[in-house]
Amino acid sequence: MHLFFKNRFLLLLTLLVLFLLLPAFFHEGLFVYILISIILTLILIQSMYIAQVHDNRIQLSLIAGLLVLFSIWMDFILPFNQSIVNTISYLMIFAFFIYIVIILLRFLVRNKEVNLDTIYASISIYLLIGILGGFLFTAMYAFNPEAFSFTSLEEKKLLDFIYYSFVTMCTIGYGDIIPVTRETQTISFFMGIIGQLYLAIIVAILVGKYISKPQK
Repeated sequence: MHLFFKNRFLLLLTLLVLFLLLPAFFHEGLFVYILISIILTLILIQSMYIAQVHDNRIQLSLIAGLLVLFSIWMDFILPFNQSIVNTISYLMIFAFFIYIVIILLRFLVRNKEVNLDTIYASISIYLLIGILGGFLFTAMYAFNPEAFSFTSLEEKKLLDFIYYSFVTMCTIGYGDIIPVTRETQTISFFMGIIGQLYLAIIVAILVGKYISKPQK
């Protein structure tokens, strides 16, 4: 148990990397969807554990986590597939991981030294922000399929919008997915701003903590 607690941020980071990388090695289909659902569930459980360690609102995190768990597996549980249901599901997942990002940010600010935990947590926050953007864009697309324009005619799914989210955060902009409504355009440029600001601010925080640490 002590080892699990000690490596809680490393485990979260590992799961996030697996969530982003593993689907690339398999063909699109039901297996990939089940795979990302399983990894997302593990990320949820690990996030709930971190929330209970670093936040005293244990019941709130537990209830929210169970609701999100239901949202992750909703497509397998419910016999129908409606855009409004999918939109609510993605927004619930989005809201929960916003809560986790806030907890991780608070840990970074309060931690007085730069160690492996702060490095793991800072990278996890960046990956979570990108994944959060993917869920938000997917929710907007599920609610309004005309919110984006695509160079290909294939139906876009969660992994496509996670890709778009990270491309936007990195300000690369390949142009294969284009926001066409005012709402999606606004969220897109905010994602770009957040991605750049986070890197600048987190580096400043970590460097400041390292410099201010008494040298032995």
